[in-house]
Amino acid sequence: MNPWYTYSGETIDFSNFTVDKVRLPDIARSLSHQCRFGGHVAEFYSVAQHSVLVAERLRRWNMNPITVRWGLMHDAAEAYITDVPRPIKAIMQVGVESYRTIEARLLEVIADAFGLPPWIPEPVWNADRDLLYAEALALQPKAGELWVPELAECGDLPTIQPWTPKEAYRAFFDLFNQLFASREEAA
Repeated sequence: MNPWYTYSGETIDFSNFTVDKVRLPDIARSLSHQCRFGGHVAEFYSVAQHSVLVAERLRRWNMNPITVRWGLMHDAAEAYITDVPRPIKAIMQVGVESYRTIEARLLEVIADAFGLPPWIPEPVWNADRDLLYAEALALQPKAGELWVPELAECGDLPTIQPWTPKEAYRAFFDLFNQLFASREEAA
């Protein structure tokens, strides 16, 4: 297998991805440079910004600290295997494994690295879905119009104002430090 290198220079072996290879700067850097919707947007909008907004939404819902942390980290595997739009993920097969299987395996290792339980709480998926609708409406107006009925069920959503990769990196990193600083007392 050919080696895969992260921004920090870590060599990744996807068949044996281990906790010692997980680096927050690699995750924040990669996600801040990946555009949502496969780049089919009116303006660059990163996976890192999406993740920050999901976590912030969960905090507004007064979710427990572990759920909010998972909100920030729910797409962290994409730092290693890239963001793939949902319709493609659903049908994508990589060798003998599906993209979702590989993603789940990477997320388990990332969860272990950051002291999270190995499953993502349901409220994270609800917040993720809500943001998907708001992002589509703001960044893909024609496609977003299809989800207007679902938006009515989402409640108060943020106005999507895309950040630069540098802003998204900083926001992701800062929020991580806030959320994970108190791991011991929240566990």
